[in-house]
Amino acid sequence: MELEILGSALAKKWAQKGHRIIIGSRSKEKATNFALSMREELGLETINGFELGEAAELCDLAVLTVPYNSHARILKIVKEYMQGKILVDTTVPLQKEVTKVSLSKGWISGC
Repeated sequence: MELEILGSALAKKWAQKGHRIIIGSRSKEKATNFALSMREELGLETINGFELGEAAELCDLAVLTVPYNSHARILKIVKEYMQGKILVDTTVPLQKEVTKVSLSKGWISGC
Protein backbone atom coordinates (compact mmCIF):
# COMPACT_ATOMS: atom_id res chain seq x y z
CA MET A 1 0.00 0.00 0.00
CA GLU A 2 1.23 3.48 -0.86
CA LEU A 3 0.77 5.91 2.03
CA GLU A 4 1.00 9.66 1.69
CA ILE A 5 1.98 11.18 5.02
CA LEU A 6 1.79 14.84 5.87
CA GLY A 7 3.49 14.47 9.25
CA SER A 8 6.64 12.57 10.19
CA ALA A 9 5.95 10.41 13.27
CA LEU A 10 3.41 8.19 11.52
CA ALA A 11 5.59 8.03 8.42
CA LYS A 12 8.54 6.71 10.43
CA LYS A 13 6.48 4.08 12.23
CA TRP A 14 4.75 2.85 9.07
CA ALA A 15 8.02 2.82 7.11
CA GLN A 16 9.58 0.68 9.84
CA LYS A 17 6.64 -1.73 9.45
CA GLY A 18 7.38 -2.14 5.75
CA HIS A 19 5.02 0.35 4.07
CA ARG A 20 6.19 2.60 1.22
CA ILE A 21 5.86 6.21 2.31
CA ILE A 22 5.19 9.28 0.16
CA ILE A 23 5.95 12.61 1.80
CA GLY A 24 3.80 15.42 0.41
CA SER A 25 4.60 19.13 0.54
CA ARG A 26 3.73 22.28 -1.40
CA SER A 27 7.44 22.30 -2.32
CA LYS A 28 8.77 19.20 -4.11
CA GLU A 29 12.30 20.12 -3.05
CA LYS A 30 11.28 20.33 0.61
CA ALA A 31 9.44 16.99 0.42
CA THR A 32 12.37 15.30 -1.33
CA ASN A 33 14.92 16.62 1.17
CA PHE A 34 12.74 15.59 4.10
CA ALA A 35 12.24 12.11 2.62
CA LEU A 36 16.00 11.74 2.09
CA SER A 37 16.73 12.69 5.69
CA MET A 38 14.17 10.12 6.90
CA ARG A 39 15.67 7.47 4.61
CA GLU A 40 19.11 8.12 6.06
CA GLU A 41 17.82 8.19 9.64
CA LEU A 42 15.91 4.91 9.29
CA GLY A 43 18.16 3.17 6.77
CA LEU A 44 15.18 2.56 4.47
CA GLU A 45 14.76 3.20 0.75
CA THR A 46 10.94 3.17 0.82
CA ILE A 47 10.39 6.87 1.60
CA ASN A 48 10.04 9.42 -1.20
CA GLY A 49 8.99 13.05 -1.45
CA PHE A 50 6.67 14.74 -3.96
CA GLU A 51 4.64 17.90 -4.46
CA LEU A 52 1.20 17.58 -2.79
CA GLY A 53 -0.85 16.88 -5.91
CA GLU A 54 1.55 14.25 -7.23
CA ALA A 55 1.81 12.64 -3.78
CA ALA A 56 -1.99 12.48 -3.50
CA GLU A 57 -2.23 10.94 -6.96
CA LEU A 58 0.34 8.24 -6.15
CA CYS A 59 -0.98 7.19 -2.75
CA ASP A 60 -3.67 4.70 -1.75
CA LEU A 61 -4.28 6.38 1.61
CA ALA A 62 -3.30 9.85 2.84
CA VAL A 63 -2.88 11.10 6.39
CA LEU A 64 -3.32 14.85 6.75
CA THR A 65 -1.49 16.31 9.75
CA VAL A 66 -1.29 20.04 9.17
CA PRO A 67 -2.00 23.17 11.24
CA TYR A 68 -5.60 24.33 11.03
CA ASN A 69 -4.67 27.54 9.22
CA SER A 70 -3.28 25.41 6.31
CA HIS A 71 -6.11 22.87 6.27
CA ALA A 72 -8.51 24.31 3.67
CA ARG A 73 -5.70 25.36 1.31
CA ILE A 74 -4.17 21.85 1.31
CA LEU A 75 -7.52 20.11 0.88
CA LYS A 76 -8.17 22.23 -2.21
CA ILE A 77 -4.84 21.11 -3.68
CA VAL A 78 -5.33 17.36 -3.10
CA LYS A 79 -9.11 17.11 -3.59
CA GLU A 80 -9.10 16.12 -7.27
CA TYR A 81 -6.42 13.45 -6.69
CA MET A 82 -8.09 11.86 -3.65
CA GLN A 83 -11.34 10.78 -5.35
CA GLY A 84 -12.09 7.18 -4.26
CA LYS A 85 -9.18 7.12 -1.80
CA ILE A 86 -9.04 7.24 1.98
CA LEU A 87 -8.03 10.49 3.69
CA VAL A 88 -7.35 10.37 7.42
CA ASP A 89 -7.59 13.94 8.68
CA THR A 90 -6.02 14.58 12.09
CA THR A 91 -6.39 18.36 11.92
CA VAL A 92 -7.63 19.99 15.12
CA PRO A 93 -9.88 22.97 14.27
CA LEU A 94 -8.26 25.45 16.64
CA GLN A 95 -6.63 28.70 15.64
CA LYS A 96 -2.96 29.18 16.54
CA GLU A 97 -3.91 31.79 19.13
CA VAL A 98 -5.65 29.18 21.31
CA THR A 99 -3.34 28.50 24.25
CA LYS A 100 -5.70 26.79 26.69
CA VAL A 101 -8.40 24.16 26.29
CA SER A 102 -11.40 24.21 28.61
CA LEU A 103 -12.86 20.82 29.41
CA SER A 104 -16.47 20.30 30.36
CA LYS A 105 -17.26 19.36 33.94
CA GLY A 106 -16.86 15.63 34.33
CA TRP A 107 -13.89 15.25 31.97
CA ILE A 108 -10.83 13.64 33.53
CA SER A 109 -7.52 15.36 32.92
CA GLY A 110 -5.04 13.19 31.04
CA CYS A 111 -7.62 10.89 29.43
